[in-house]
Amino acid sequence: MTALSVAPTVPRPDNRMPRARRRRSVPHLVLGVLLVVGCGLGFAAVALQLGGLQAVLVVARDVPVGRVIEPGDVRVVRLATDPGVDVVLAASAGTVVGQAAAVPLTAGMVLTRAAVGLARVPGPGQGVAAVALKAGQFPPGLSTGASVAVLLGSATDARPAGSGSVVSLPAVVVAVDGGEPTVVSMQLPERDARQVAAAPAGSVSLALLPPEAGR
Repeated sequence: MTALSVAPTVPRPDNRMPRARRRRSVPHLVLGVLLVVGCGLGFAAVALQLGGLQAVLVVARDVPVGRVIEPGDVRVVRLATDPGVDVVLAASAGTVVGQAAAVPLTAGMVLTRAAVGLARVPGPGQGVAAVALKAGQFPPGLSTGASVAVLLGSATDARPAGSGSVVSLPAVVVAVDGGEPTVVSMQLPERDARQVAAAPAGSVSLALLPPEAGR
């Protein structure tokens, strides 16, 4: 009788278990990522609070005094603010949009409550004079809030040479109405405002000064 030899049975590796473990690990990986992101956002929020940063309104483009503030005139930035400054928080934007500018608003300035409401121009002892100017009588790109020197008896004056010296008066631009001629309104001391308003046509020109020079 011939003996039968039986080869030993070698168990096959079960590949199902690793796949199952891989499938179960994917949700855990996603959860881990979400936890990391959530913690990062939480730490960022805490850092902003600890740093004293607040979301406030900043003027996005020039707004002349008296004009209604529109949504596009302001933007939101985060700044460390002084408690003594009554800034307008981003959450309170609805209380200022639709209101008139009390002073000339220039792009980049932080909006405060005092800058909104009844016009504060001209101030005590001040006056506003408007002059019609042609190209060449004022710097290109002149905007609200700019400090200027008002030159009376300038080279555009029709008076003969030597009939009088040029008078220079510091002023702050409160409005610029484009066109030809361009009408520029400026705030300056009341006596000077009267002098500028009475100047003959063509005898006034403007020179741009460093910021704050005309204040």
